[in-house]
Amino acid sequence: MTWPREEGRPHRPCHTARPHRPAVSASEGETRAVDTTTATAIEDIPAGLRAAAPVLPQQPAGAVVNPLPLHWFQKDAVAAAVKAVKNGGRATIVAATGSGKTLIAAGCARRLAARGRVLVLVPTIELLEQTAASWSLKGGRQGLAVAACSRAEALESAEAGGRVEAQVTTQAPRIADLVVKEKAGGPVTVYATYASLERIVAAHKDFGLPAWDLVVIDEAHRTAGSEGKAWAAVHNDTDVPALRRLYFTATPKIADDTKAKAGLADLTGEGEGQELPALCSMDDPAVYGETVFTWTLGQGIEHGYLADYRVLVPVVTDEDLRDLLNLPAVADLRSQRSNEELLRLALQVAVLRAVADLELRRVITFHSRVAAAREFAATMTATAGLLPDKDRPERVTALAVAGSDRLKDRRAAFATFSASTGERPGEEGEECCIICNSRLLNEGIDVAAVDAIVFADPKSSVIDVVQAVGRALRQSYRQGKVSWVIIPVYLPTPEVGDDTMATDPAKVRDAGETVKAEADDEIEASAFRTIWRVLRALAAHDARVVGRITELRTKRVGEKDDITESQAGEEAGEATGDAEQPVPESPVEWLRINARKHAAQILQTVKLRAFNPRATEWQRMFALAQAFRTRHGHLDASDKNVDADLVSWLDRQRYLNGAGLLAPVRVNELDRLDMIWDKHAHSWERGFAHARAWAGIHGHLAIPAAEKLDGHGVGSWMGRQRKNAKLTAEQDAKLTALDAMWRIEPDWNRSYRRLLAYLAAGGTLTGPANRTGGDADPSFRPGAWLRKQDKARADGKLTQQQTALLEALHGHAAETVAG
Repeated sequence: MTWPREEGRPHRPCHTARPHRPAVSASEGETRAVDTTTATAIEDIPAGLRAAAPVLPQQPAGAVVNPLPLHWFQKDAVAAAVKAVKNGGRATIVAATGSGKTLIAAGCARRLAARGRVLVLVPTIELLEQTAASWSLKGGRQGLAVAACSRAEALESAEAGGRVEAQVTTQAPRIADLVVKEKAGGPVTVYATYASLERIVAAHKDFGLPAWDLVVIDEAHRTAGSEGKAWAAVHNDTDVPALRRLYFTATPKIADDTKAKAGLADLTGEGEGQELPALCSMDDPAVYGETVFTWTLGQGIEHGYLADYRVLVPVVTDEDLRDLLNLPAVADLRSQRSNEELLRLALQVAVLRAVADLELRRVITFHSRVAAAREFAATMTATAGLLPDKDRPERVTALAVAGSDRLKDRRAAFATFSASTGERPGEEGEECCIICNSRLLNEGIDVAAVDAIVFADPKSSVIDVVQAVGRALRQSYRQGKVSWVIIPVYLPTPEVGDDTMATDPAKVRDAGETVKAEADDEIEASAFRTIWRVLRALAAHDARVVGRITELRTKRVGEKDDITESQAGEEAGEATGDAEQPVPESPVEWLRINARKHAAQILQTVKLRAFNPRATEWQRMFALAQAFRTRHGHLDASDKNVDADLVSWLDRQRYLNGAGLLAPVRVNELDRLDMIWDKHAHSWERGFAHARAWAGIHGHLAIPAAEKLDGHGVGSWMGRQRKNAKLTAEQDAKLTALDAMWRIEPDWNRSYRRLLAYLAAGGTLTGPANRTGGDADPSFRPGAWLRKQDKARADGKLTQQQTALLEALHGHAAETVAG
């Protein structure tokens, strides 16, 4: 991104169709990115960072930018989105990492707002640059382009030499000015980072920025969670008014803290009327719309748009480390090295052996801590020097990157990684480049072709695992690439010797639920927990995993000391030696365990029980659901403090069923428990039941906001219904049957009913303004209230229904209240 001082809005010739354009100097005939500042805030960007952008090729007058043709499934995604929001609304598109969500979004904009205003929101400045270039050069988006970012992002990108095909600004008034001044009918696209969303909100609120024809929210799972966080403003029509919203993600985030959601226990016990923060969950159609298109990881791989992958579990033991360090005994390891150093050394050895064995050239390792990633990279060369030639690449380059690094440094690391071809000109031998990453490459950022990803730490987040694996799955159509997911394991010397015989996992029988739960606890406390978590996460997004692991359990593993590639082939009945590798679908080949004596131990300990049709994780959770149904008489689990796992699991089943990914047999099993498939509809019915009970006592629905009934915030629930413009006709009719005036503000409703009671008791519409409601209601002043309504009607502050109700009091004839 480059930052010359803006001299004013230059003249632009009229074209039949214009490419995405920044400001163009008519005199110089060159394209420049525009200064991020206003004339009164030039100090925002230091002068040294405002160098002119390089000259870019100009489109001839009348040129039309043709978008790249979409693949068939991308066309289906666009068609589904257009159908869903053609007349307004919001919808979600779920598509696997690497499936081209950016081009799908550009295609949607082309169909829905070709000559309209479009806002595109992305998480980072890097993604903003990528997206703007992709929409312009590949997606065919034309017209004025504006890039909105925070000052910190602008400085960072400028320092890194970034460039974006747009007019760049950090100022809310400038955003509004650029959009408003663009001539009517001209397409306008504003690309903004989430960090700059507050500037978009301010531009709407304070500077007259008009509503959007379409808002595109990329990596939409980032916006899920607390409704109070700044990024959640994108959901709100008051903050960001828009006719249509489209949410794009590969990994929908389902918020499971249902206690804080609308329709449940809304009020805290700490203060009357104090509401808990609501959660934005991607299974909530009121926030994200319906999921109108889903393209899974398995579908992308099956049709050849994504690379297939295999899983490798290299194992390193204390005995391996003792040999490498030339120590006389295993006990000497801990006298010379800390546990953290030994773990890092073991993982590095495992990774280097895998690199050499599989001839990998570009590898990304994922670490949970920045310090761990840096230390892993800094010591990799020294560790490689300990290994014999056959167990390591000839040369290894290890670089650390983190989300907290300067963009300039990250880009330099990525450039080195991209330039790594496995060979150095003029030198013999091969090399591998390893990027040791923390909190950066989980999503969005395009990097060069990746051969493998490595989980150096346990990963518990399904989103993190799937996004990480997606880094290695990009390929050209039907390229035939096979990527590797490497899960290294370090086994310190156990209290029981390694010569303990391990049971053949094929002979393990299903145990009782108590034994299974204890096994789960053992797995989480063991060195195998990373394998367990990663495989479980992969199974959640790739249905093939279940079949492969189930078939793997039928193989007899553990009869040999070492399980290697060739021996795995023998287990599967394949030829050994230099023969071609088995097809990727071979389950034994799909999951390799390179270990000494430990393959059977791993399979026995982990038991891969999450994939056993008779003893699956699904069946375990189903048993919890059965028990809950038996205890409570329903399956409306909502207390996260007590039933956190069950609440989360039920949310996941709803999402899978809505996406058409839940097997019919499982749907039937859950139906037998009276599964609540539409949680929001059920929540509404529960709120309605409490409202109906309250109306049965009081005769109306003018419920005070802080009112509770049986612990349920019935008052706040009714308040939300009055503002809900998306009630179904059936829901509206149910409320109207209880109280025809339910949509009217509660105080007015109650006062009107007091007036009706006063009239029924013999009162009149005329009389002194300070008269009382009689003995039955001495605090009510019907005359004063009627006079107040006359004034409100004259000022246009009454609704049509309120006006009609007042006119009905005296045969639709206006009367003046006597003074």
